Amino acid sequence: WKCGDKHDNSIDPLTNQKPIFVFVHIYKTAGSTLRSFFFNVAAICKKSWMLLISCTEVNLRSIQTDKGNWKNCKVKGELIRDGTSVSHKTTVSNSIVRERIDILLGHLRIGTADDAFPTLTNSTVPIQQQLYPHPLRYILVLRNPMDRFVSGIIFQLCSKTNKGLAGNVTQEDVVHP
Repeated sequence: WKCGDKHDNSIDPLTNQKPIFVFVHIYKTAGSTLRSFFFNVAAICKKSWMLLISCTEVNLRSIQTDKGNWKNCKVKGELIRDGTSVSHKTTVSNSIVRERIDILLGHLRIGTADDAFPTLTNSTVPIQQQLYPHPLRYILVLRNPMDRFVSGIIFQLCSKTNKGLAGNVTQEDVVHP
């Protein structure tokens, strides 16, 4: 990417297409931090950003059987390339991912967005495009499982339904009550 030009048509040398970054958020693994980071990158670089919700059941098979629609997967927030922030709950589809998105974020499976881009498999297509048929670059953060578990317990104790019950709960309190 060239940061700062909303009309930038940077091309990935491997795919000969515009790169799209997909942040796969695993529960309690830096989601808020990376959501904020990618939002700021998109705003500064004049790129589009889309936050998805309710996508955990979406997979390649469900997208293919529903004619490219991502069943139950909704847009929670969107930043358009001109810097306009939009909040709506439209259903996601392959065409939205292909045509409007530079950075995609949400609780979704690795490979979910692959179907938005046709596979190139013929002899007239350069070999690098056959090896890397789409411009998607998946990003995810992994965390120590025990730390993730404890963070999830503390988060649940502090959630809206249990507000204030956690107080000053520490990892030691959760692991060795």
